[in-house]
Amino acid sequence: MKIKIFLFFIGFFPWFGFAQLSSEEKPTRIDEIVNRIKLPEIPDYSVILTDFGAHPDLQKDSKKAFDNALKALEKKGGGKLIVGKESKKWNFDHQY
Repeated sequence: MKIKIFLFFIGFFPWFGFAQLSSEEKPTRIDEIVNRIKLPEIPDYSVILTDFGAHPDLQKDSKKAFDNALKALEKKGGGKLIVGKESKKWNFDHQY
């Protein structure tokens, strides 16, 4: 029974305007969507993760440093969190 319902919907919905747009409508619709996209404004403020006590080795937990760094960014209304060029060595395997 489920298969019959599924097949019904697959064959039925394109008749109600769910089909693709025509080639004439596509550019207009794409332009409408692109014009609605707004890039975020990131404040010119940054914090360095190691300044909050983070350790780049895999033996120490740096969650508290991440939390404190993100709180500092939040207080300033946003910004950049600089982890460093050695970020591949960071331990991101935490259970939250």
